[in-house]
Amino acid sequence: MNGVIAPTDSYIEQLQKDLDYYVDSGERNYDMDKYQAILDETARKAAKKARKESTKNTIISYISTENNKVTV
Repeated sequence: MNGVIAPTDSYIEQLQKDLDYYVDSGERNYDMDKYQAILDETARKAAKKARKESTKNTIISYISTENNKVTV
C-alpha cells in the first residue's frame, strides 16, 4: 500500500476513515502511553527479580566459599 489507498471498496474507505479518526483523535497516543507504562512496569519488576536472584546467588557463593576455607 505504501500509504496510498485506492478506495474502490466502501469497506476500505470506512476502514481508512476509522484509522484516520483513531490517529487524529489522540486515542492512539493514549493507547501508546498506556502500553509504554505496562512495558516500563514489566521491566521494573524483571529488574527487581534479577537483583534479588543475583543477591541470593552472591550470598550462597559467599557462604559456600567461607565453609570451604581452611584456617591454620
